[in-house]
Amino acid sequence: MRERLDGPWRLLAREMLFRILCRHRQGARPNILLHCMPRSGSTWVLNTVAAHPGLRYVGRPFMTALRSRWRGRIPDLGQTSGDETGHAFGHFIHFEGDELRRFEDFARRIVMARWHIYPTLRFRAPYFHRRTDRVIFQVHTICAMIEWFHERFPVNTAIILRHPIPNALSVMREPWAAEGADFLAHRWFVDTHLTGPQVDLGRRILAGGSELERQVLDWSLRMLVPIRAFERGGHEDWLLLTYEQMILEPEKTVRVISRTLDLPDVDAMMRQMKRPSATITPSTASRMNDSEYLLRRWRDRIGEDEERRV
Repeated sequence: MRERLDGPWRLLAREMLFRILCRHRQGARPNILLHCMPRSGSTWVLNTVAAHPGLRYVGRPFMTALRSRWRGRIPDLGQTSGDETGHAFGHFIHFEGDELRRFEDFARRIVMARWHIYPTLRFRAPYFHRRTDRVIFQVHTICAMIEWFHERFPVNTAIILRHPIPNALSVMREPWAAEGADFLAHRWFVDTHLTGPQVDLGRRILAGGSELERQVLDWSLRMLVPIRAFERGGHEDWLLLTYEQMILEPEKTVRVISRTLDLPDVDAMMRQMKRPSATITPSTASRMNDSEYLLRRWRDRIGEDEERRV
């Protein structure tokens, strides 16, 4: 998601404002990493969870860090990729040796909330708390490292998925460029997670596919590692949500969130879940209670042949 981000000075001003007006004192309960695609319903989850007393959310800290005053603490993503084409990487995919140790130090400062990169300052929002002891992070660009983060740090791991076609169509409305090239240009990712025919198919789509095909390819590559890790088993403490589940079973979803993430105030989260998220479109906000519309509207834009091809 190569969207426009604030530069270092504006980010520093936001950080200073947060430090002056708010207070975060990390508590005993682990912070939460929500691995997701853009436009997958993740902001809805963030708003819902952040409504719980003592909790706040931070959006896209790793992506934002590349533009922050801390960017010099991050290993060069291109040099560690094995790519020789000069591709500009935005995803954190794999590190080894000294670069891994350097990245671990950087990542620890984020997930333990020692640095405040891009803190939310929605003072009037019903889910905003000035005094907090726990954080949920929205993370788009570290999905390939989901198991490493879970094993290395005391975090709760959560994933949200949305059907790839409506997810892609929603991204295209922004519009944000697809980022599948990050994964197909990364030597370790290709060698570890893809077959030769899969790499060839992905490169053909990048070279000549439609924008929808490129966005669905991005979805597939970005969420590949989280989905495979979850399906292998052994991660019973992970939370897997879907956008569709949230639409159809909001109360059940909140209770699962409550139980899995140790968030006992179900009522506070349920009240927030019934409100539209901060990033929802006006047409969607006006039909929040129409689950059939929310789940099937994308089929008005995509024919059966294109759906099968994608």
